[in-house]
Amino acid sequence: MTINAAGLTIKDLLCFEYQSLLEIGVEFRNSGNIAEAHAILNAASSLYPKEWQIWYELGVLHYDNAEFDSAIDCFERSLSLNQANWSLQETLGALYASKRSQLAFQGFVQRSSVDSYESAKTLSTLKAYSEFISDCDIDYVRAYYQKNIGSEDGFLNVDSLLALFKKSQLNQEGFAFIRLGDGEGTWGFHDPTSEFKYSSLYERNREEFWKIWFGEIGAADYSSFYRTIHNLSMQLKDADVIGVPPLTWVEHEYRYASIRGCAGTFNAVRMAAELASNQVVYCSQLMHYDLGQSESFLDFLSASKHVAVISCHLEMKDFLVEKLGGPKVTLIGVPGEPSRAHLLGETSLKGKHYPEYFSQVDEFILSKDWSGVPVLVAGGILGKQYALSFKSRGGIAIDIGSQADKWMGKKTRPGF
Repeated sequence: MTINAAGLTIKDLLCFEYQSLLEIGVEFRNSGNIAEAHAILNAASSLYPKEWQIWYELGVLHYDNAEFDSAIDCFERSLSLNQANWSLQETLGALYASKRSQLAFQGFVQRSSVDSYESAKTLSTLKAYSEFISDCDIDYVRAYYQKNIGSEDGFLNVDSLLALFKKSQLNQEGFAFIRLGDGEGTWGFHDPTSEFKYSSLYERNREEFWKIWFGEIGAADYSSFYRTIHNLSMQLKDADVIGVPPLTWVEHEYRYASIRGCAGTFNAVRMAAELASNQVVYCSQLMHYDLGQSESFLDFLSASKHVAVISCHLEMKDFLVEKLGGPKVTLIGVPGEPSRAHLLGETSLKGKHYPEYFSQVDEFILSKDWSGVPVLVAGGILGKQYALSFKSRGGIAIDIGSQADKWMGKKTRPGF
């Protein structure tokens, strides 16, 4: 339905049913037509003041536009009409903890319903989140970043990173470029004090990432995965270049009071700073997209005799053979994330990446000599382990992550 929201009056809107108004307002909001979305959702809230979802969608509109006080007010109205919405309770509590005083946050906690396991668990998470952003506020984060990572002006660019690839290939030396994002920060940072103090926050975020990466949680797999990622973290000293979240990314997570993003991005930075060697060099975590657009990088791959790739895209081998021309291409398949299966397509490899495929793939890597072979690694958090294993066997491991999806035309990330 196409309408001009700016020209509509309340009387006009009476012609629309509640559900239609809601859908039209959300459609305007999601397509970036902010003025129209405001007009529709504000009018709908006047017509249907007792419908919780109208207030929720209006709150999301204000939140997306960084109008946090207005977002809080709308979310309060929504929650008062739907006390069982514990996810909304979590969002609202995070905004109180970040954007209003501790007194206001404590007032929110006191008003909250605890009539379900989910809501009680949410309050525990919010307490830990409030403590985390109080202990590690954005000023502390900026100072830590400057002291331990430095200015982004000093990051490697594509050309300087490519020069390191070429040097390693010429000298037949193993090399590992890996990237750490909020997922790695969520699962890989294991400071005992932090684990104790923010355990509810960390547990909530780890469960969310697990479901994105692997689906439903199995207790045995979950426990062994923790040990696997702990062991991986201890091997970060072997990485040559680490891509870290840009400070602007961390600041964005703090600005929007992201329960997952604040701890995840900052802990990724702490991993890179505290677990890497003194010789490590940093670049942006988004370097894989720069590499994907670099003709010089493609020329480097094309000039190699052999290129390997880890990916869930079974057609990646044919793609690289055609794109690169000369090199032999070896594909090592790993299952894609079940949460993105509909975006990855029917030809992507299905199955349980962890634990079934993981041990087999890592053993295969360690059983071969990869000296001088550039290896494109798109394997999620486990790809970091694969990259370090390739390096130990002489390979030049390059963490391309979701650039593989981009090459294959799969819209798995915003902006693809």
